[in-house]
Amino acid sequence: MRTGEFDPRNKVPYNKITKAVIQSPDHQKLAEKVAENSIVLLKNDRVSATGKTLLPIDASKIHKIVIVGNLANKVTLGGYSGDPSLKVDAVQGITSAVKTVNPSAYVVFDSTGSSTTAELPAVLNEKTKTDIKSADLVIVFVGTDMAISHEGHDRASLAMPGNYNSLIYQVAALGNPNMVMAIQSAGPVDINYVKHYFPAIVFSGYNGESQGTALAHVLLGMKNPSGHLDFTWYKDDTQLPDKSDYALVPWKTNKLGRTYMYFTQKPTYPFGYGLSYSQFKFSNVKISSGSVSPNDQVSMSFDVTNTGKVAGATVAQLYVGFPKIKGAWSPTKKLEGFQKTTTLEPGQTEHITLNVKVSQLVLWNERDFRSVVYSGDYHFQIGFNSSDTAAIKNVNIQGQLTPKVQHVTVELPKLVYHVGETINLNGTNKWIKSDINTALAQPHPEADNIVEAVYNNNSFVKLADANVYYSSNNESVVNVNQKGIVSAKGPGVATITVTVDGVSGSSVVVVKPN
Repeated sequence: MRTGEFDPRNKVPYNKITKAVIQSPDHQKLAEKVAENSIVLLKNDRVSATGKTLLPIDASKIHKIVIVGNLANKVTLGGYSGDPSLKVDAVQGITSAVKTVNPSAYVVFDSTGSSTTAELPAVLNEKTKTDIKSADLVIVFVGTDMAISHEGHDRASLAMPGNYNSLIYQVAALGNPNMVMAIQSAGPVDINYVKHYFPAIVFSGYNGESQGTALAHVLLGMKNPSGHLDFTWYKDDTQLPDKSDYALVPWKTNKLGRTYMYFTQKPTYPFGYGLSYSQFKFSNVKISSGSVSPNDQVSMSFDVTNTGKVAGATVAQLYVGFPKIKGAWSPTKKLEGFQKTTTLEPGQTEHITLNVKVSQLVLWNERDFRSVVYSGDYHFQIGFNSSDTAAIKNVNIQGQLTPKVQHVTVELPKLVYHVGETINLNGTNKWIKSDINTALAQPHPEADNIVEAVYNNNSFVKLADANVYYSSNNESVVNVNQKGIVSAKGPGVATITVTVDGVSGSSVVVVKPN
């Protein structure tokens, strides 16, 4: 309703925004910037011939680049995307960027008969094989597309789709040591048996209209990669429970655990992982207090220094490790804060402070039907990802979380009423039914009242014991007395507001004549 979906077109200002505005040069530049910042450098080893990391590539010294894989010649935008006029695939982006620096260089592309759905092996013709052997750089482009995963169709496996493994093995057999694997996919793919072929690996999701330009800028060092994984990169399907099983904790997932918070195995890449062409160091790590209550806040401050030779940015990540709690399955650690640095020049330092409300460390207590911050020693860890910790500060937490009303909802049984009707806000909403199978689970509190209030510990407020105030913004339409009885007075629209201990919730009412 706020965006005007139910209003006449001439009253909606968004309808005046044209394609020329949406696809303006500024917006296209923004899309390019976002794409550059989304690329994650997963691997960048030294090459024996030069003693240097493979990336970034010096375009001025490049004679020939070979790109293989059909996805490199295709712009995959993913679901819920528009149809931009600007679409730059990897072949176009790399060719343009290289030739701008070195007009004498040339780029060879071969789709090799590869695709995400191919069942036959990839085919490299003799010319492509010869080019690969003599190339200064070989880019093997693999991943997923909408044929593999989309709304309503999940991937059946983490396996590399189609015949891309066939392509990788054939290219690797030709012996060129200067190979990059570029992955653009909907999440992780199994690279456990092929990643050793590549000194360098880069990843992104479906990276927008300028995905090819962004990839070129990263490979050529025009952009120092600073993206970090927002998921755990599992090795293969054996590290995951069945995809229809949404349990997290190890004892419900055959001892595996799910997500970085509970995972018990070693993934290919941990949550939060991402490399740079530079290096960074954390120092002067300080904690605001070593002893707090659940109602307090903890601040962790530190310096981040670029110790490398090129300018770059990184993402400082704050995780909190939980104590072992009897009767509760606590996560190994939980991300509680992060901040990307500005672009730091070599030797430059940035001071960062990350704040954590202790109340965020609650865990659900099944017996008491509320969330609890358990007492004990918590480990505040700053690092580059969920597995790489640079410094740890211990904080002892003792005491009880003081309950405070956090949310109030007003869910009326219907939207439209007629003059003369009344509503008792203290009643239940007949449409809200319990979804708990009491035969399989212990009883839980019901939440079927028209007015519900919830504390910051996720327990329900007993409204009879709280300070409750009722109001209407248009008493000529509806009147509300302080017993919670709503009376429809006249045609129109009004908003009913219920305030519980200072926190309000509201609902719209339409009144029509009899």
